[in-house]
Amino acid sequence: MNIAYIATPKSIHDSKWINAFLENNKVIVICAESDAKPSYLNADIKVYPILPPFPYKNLIKKNKVLNQLKEIIEKEQIEIIHTMYTFPNAFWVNLIKFPNHIITTRGSDILVDYKELFEPSDSYMDKRRRQFFINQFHESLNNARYVTSTSVIQQSIIKTFVNDPGKLKLIRTGISIDEFLSLLEAPQRSGSEKVIFSPRSMRPIYNIDIIVTAFAKLLPRLGHAKLVIINDVPDEAYAQEILGLIEQLGIGEHCRVCSKLTKKEMANYFVNSDLVVSIPKTDGSPNSVMEAMLARKMVIMGNYEYDSELFSLLPKLEHNGVDELAETMEHYLTTPADQDLLDRNFELVNQFANLKHSVTEVGKLYSNMLSSPEKSGSIHSLFIAAWYPHEGNVTNGNFIKEHARAVALFANVSVVFVSFKKVTEFPRIDIHTQVDGKLTEYFVTIYSPLRRFEVSNNLTKSAYRKVIKLIESKQKIDICHINVRDIYTKSLLELDEIKVPVVITEHFSHYHTGIYQLPEKEQKKEIQSIKQWFSDPRIKCVMPVSKQLGKVFTDRFDIDPEKIIDIPNVADECFYYEKKDFSPKVRIILVANWHAPKNPLLFLNALTRIAPHYKQELEIDWIGDGSQMPEVKAFAAQHLSDITFHFHGTQPKSFIAEKFREASFFVHPTNAENLPTVIIESLCCGTPVLSHRVNGIPELVDDSNGLLCMPEDVDDFVANFVLMMEIYYKFDREKIATKAQSTFYVKPISNQLKAVYLKTLNREHV
Repeated sequence: MNIAYIATPKSIHDSKWINAFLENNKVIVICAESDAKPSYLNADIKVYPILPPFPYKNLIKKNKVLNQLKEIIEKEQIEIIHTMYTFPNAFWVNLIKFPNHIITTRGSDILVDYKELFEPSDSYMDKRRRQFFINQFHESLNNARYVTSTSVIQQSIIKTFVNDPGKLKLIRTGISIDEFLSLLEAPQRSGSEKVIFSPRSMRPIYNIDIIVTAFAKLLPRLGHAKLVIINDVPDEAYAQEILGLIEQLGIGEHCRVCSKLTKKEMANYFVNSDLVVSIPKTDGSPNSVMEAMLARKMVIMGNYEYDSELFSLLPKLEHNGVDELAETMEHYLTTPADQDLLDRNFELVNQFANLKHSVTEVGKLYSNMLSSPEKSGSIHSLFIAAWYPHEGNVTNGNFIKEHARAVALFANVSVVFVSFKKVTEFPRIDIHTQVDGKLTEYFVTIYSPLRRFEVSNNLTKSAYRKVIKLIESKQKIDICHINVRDIYTKSLLELDEIKVPVVITEHFSHYHTGIYQLPEKEQKKEIQSIKQWFSDPRIKCVMPVSKQLGKVFTDRFDIDPEKIIDIPNVADECFYYEKKDFSPKVRIILVANWHAPKNPLLFLNALTRIAPHYKQELEIDWIGDGSQMPEVKAFAAQHLSDITFHFHGTQPKSFIAEKFREASFFVHPTNAENLPTVIIESLCCGTPVLSHRVNGIPELVDDSNGLLCMPEDVDDFVANFVLMMEIYYKFDREKIATKAQSTFYVKPISNQLKAVYLKTLNREHV
């Protein structure tokens, strides 16, 4: 990829991402002349310092810069422009109408620059100027292909004026955690002096005057204390004000004012401090606070609305007042540190602000832009999803969305997901459309006081008719791809509007387990209903995700074997192999939506039976939520207190992938399963698997990549678990990952789906 960044080389935050993409890509940076030096950029990156302050009135100057931009883009054959900071960097790119434009909002551009444009003004010309810049903000962010933000509060403001909220992505700048931890040295302090560190720049926005004044109030009560502050971004007037305040308060001998710090110096100020204070007027997701959390230091934060995911465990002021801050500092300096709390803060940064994860997510957006629907060809797929990630359940049907993305590599894809919300008023149907990379997604919500029987079925058909009419007004539908037949999606084939060929992808364990839990009479009725539905002549191909499910279709439901092609689930490419040293402990990972037929209690019961010395070796990362989790946590607390458990709840894929790479092996206890995506993801990371010999799992796991147990057999599970603890390090992880990636990454799955589409449509190529 050829990428141009509109960024600030002297910003360490901008440079982190830019340097990360230098490998295997051509990278240039366009910036303001004043921002070019000093630079944190890799020396191999070409810098064009051409941007002046944005000329509001001077059209000649503006056009000159725009022409320079176009010349650079053409000369360097730029495919993607990534703007770091909206104001005014994104305005330049918007004005040249560059198509593959991604904007990253950093915090102050939205929380300060944008908000200040709405402040009252008595000047007519100033009002016009402000309105011009407001319009530029709105146009730039609306016209960009993606907008990433470093905090939830930025996103909430942008959502008020962006037409397509689907393109908004929360991607924090991230910390290079391994690099930062490598900079930390042992504390080098003597005596009882308490050290308070303010890691933010000496600018009015960071309220350094409040910190200094509060420290002066605190000093008589503490005696031996020191305040360390930084003056690394010149704001001469404010710096003089702060230095004058220190002198006026008579605390000069207790204050250290540092000039620009290196990364190592900054890291070790954290190590040698007792408390960190950061109370700005406005903020994003501050890296300096996250670095303090990695150094396991308590941080007092201001009264701003910070991301709860990252900063929920840190103390926050109510008013950013001097007395309040002095009292809070005194409390944390005179109270023994809560080491467990500091450890949990450390883990939060690992989970939600890892630079490696952030770069992976940005890279996926780049790839999406370069393989957009506009380049995909003429096939248009109506992709009907029974389950799909949506507001309120972001993990629901992730594996179906990955199949949609695989189709989008060769076709235009319109995804339709229908859901019900129970209300008391008259029924209505709402359609919300968003674009996520190469997918156009239609979220159809049926609001109704009733959900059952014919009322529900009629409403569902009305909803499908309405959304199909909307989709066909934009592009003719060539093929209908139903992902899982359920109570709602099955009604689609009752519509006369579906005149195109239909293909089905099936993941549902209902066919080989759920049906046989019904009473005998209902069982026969359901089997007959399924047979009749699949006999529809419009259905040209059925694609079960496992061979075993395909056999169920032919043996029990009389589906023509010629129509069946098994195509497995897709693994996101954030699941990759990375060589790591084994932990001194045996690290186990479990990942699932914890509902039946998962069998976590079998796993926990097995742990109670293993020898004590095995228990001492274990550390368990448990990811996911669900109806079984209260019982899981209660059992672990009551019967397995001698084993370390980390219950992480629902987590993003990037976090799960990193835990797979750190794990000794993956455990998946279940009574029934088709082709579990989590096992595929584990294998793509090279992590061996311990699971059960049920349904499609033996198609994934053999003695080259794991062990399988008999279902619902605790004794067999104990034996295999202990064996896996003894042999997990012998598996060839790189070989496991290479084989899995060549089978389950999106491209090989896309090729299989493409072959089905072309055969179904009787075409030779897209």
